[in-house]
Amino acid sequence: MSGPVTSDNEFGANLPFDDDVAATCRALGIADSDRVLDVGGAGNAFSRADVVCDLTFASCVQRNGAPGVLRADVEYVEAPAERLPFDDNAFDFVWCTQVLEHVLDPVAACRELSRVARRGFVEVPSRVGEMTNGNPTHRWIVDLDQGELVFQARPFVDHPLRNVWYGLMYQDEEVRRLTEHQYRNVFNHQLSFEGELRCRVEASSGAVFDYDDPNQAGRAHYGFARNVLLAGAEPDYGLPDAIEAVRLLPESAPARLLLAGYLARLLRLPEARTALRGMATPDAELLASTLDRLEGGEAVDLGGLPVPGSDPEAAAVDGPGFSRPVVTVVVVGDEASALLESAEAALTQDYAPLEVVIASSTPLGDAASRLHMADRLRIREHPADTGLAALVNRGALEAKGEVLAFIIAGDRPMAHHVERAVMYLMVADKSAVHTDRLLRSGEVAGPEIVPGNPATAAASLSTLVARRSLLESAGFLDETAADPGLDYLVRLAQSGRLGHLPEATIESPHPVPSGAEVLDGARAHARMRPLELHRSLIAASEREAGLRGRVRQLEARLREVEEDAS
Repeated sequence: MSGPVTSDNEFGANLPFDDDVAATCRALGIADSDRVLDVGGAGNAFSRADVVCDLTFASCVQRNGAPGVLRADVEYVEAPAERLPFDDNAFDFVWCTQVLEHVLDPVAACRELSRVARRGFVEVPSRVGEMTNGNPTHRWIVDLDQGELVFQARPFVDHPLRNVWYGLMYQDEEVRRLTEHQYRNVFNHQLSFEGELRCRVEASSGAVFDYDDPNQAGRAHYGFARNVLLAGAEPDYGLPDAIEAVRLLPESAPARLLLAGYLARLLRLPEARTALRGMATPDAELLASTLDRLEGGEAVDLGGLPVPGSDPEAAAVDGPGFSRPVVTVVVVGDEASALLESAEAALTQDYAPLEVVIASSTPLGDAASRLHMADRLRIREHPADTGLAALVNRGALEAKGEVLAFIIAGDRPMAHHVERAVMYLMVADKSAVHTDRLLRSGEVAGPEIVPGNPATAAASLSTLVARRSLLESAGFLDETAADPGLDYLVRLAQSGRLGHLPEATIESPHPVPSGAEVLDGARAHARMRPLELHRSLIAASEREAGLRGRVRQLEARLREVEEDAS
């Protein structure tokens, strides 16, 4: 967006966060020599930050589904804002935007921001922004009183205005520009501070929202997912909230129906059927028949799919909820920079619970120290002559997860690689899945593996996600084979328990924009993550192929009729 980064309006000073980072730094007085900390920037970090600290780089629940993004030149630390693991005045400047409304103890968080940095900038939603936009994970309503942030516990579970801003935003891009840029200071409090960041919590007289109560949190996520869907948001935008609503309210029929509708709109048809399992309501039957039509290649107006009512507790459904197994991503290789790049991409997976094991035949030294994620990242260094197959085997032995995924150093999984593969394993009658590879040219490589014909397989181990039980029964990779990865995939294919999922892992990452650039570009221009774009293209191609198949069938029948008539 063009124009100056600072723009006063009739309501006062305004920092609209345009793309000109240098201008933003000038406006905030951030010098080139300053050491800068970003607190809470996992999904969209301040690009000037030297260190990014967040509660988690894995779960996307607190940031509307945006996955964590890691950059090669930044140090990352996992810690709550209330307990920052840094010395006093360790930084010259701290940046903290759209975070304090989420924290458990805002007073402690503000005290920590003041302690670790000499100066800083914070942004939180104003009361106007909270009442128009809102977010299911916000715990606090925030006011600004003469330079002091005033926190009051959120007094509602269901958003009173049904997140009305999203309807305006998706109907008119100019409205979005005005609210997010020209009048950002109306919808947010923007506060620069030096020394102490002043704040207080005011007691509430009535009932308050308790996000730690699964019922209340589930209702909040359900309402948000429903509201933004009705408002016209892209179907991938509210999907994380629909999934979270089902996780928190597993017996809720409306939550299951809402999730199934989201998955159907994204043409994730097998998963939509799983969400409908055990449901016999008219809306569920209508959606199931729509899935049949889609699978038959029929063009269907997805905007007409049913949307359940506003109360997620209106009806219950029998049967268990979704179970999310622990996934271990095993990253293997012999080149430090490629290993770290692939490990960082693995850590940004939009899936929890997840751990990453690096099995390396080269010392990583201090290069890996920027990833302070001891609870989710383990590094195992092996002798220099350890082959790739041996590293895979040793990494698998280290894994704690019920499901294992593999990444060869240099390859980068897209944001939803693990999430999508695990959903496939939950739905399909398979124990392993291999996906495709997205080449630098933009082409997708990796036809179905045909048992007994290894020449048909273009997939690598970076595309394999499998249940531990299958890997244990199939045995380890043959460390003496010429191509142990391909040999292993063919062996799994011959077992009949390996499925194919048309999604991609990025190959040859160096000429491809970094993960951060890809994700930022997608959010800025398409409001869809790269994998969602890729999935939409694949789904469109599959539907086109289905339609062409039906046309061929009709043409053949017409020929038969004509031949019979003659």
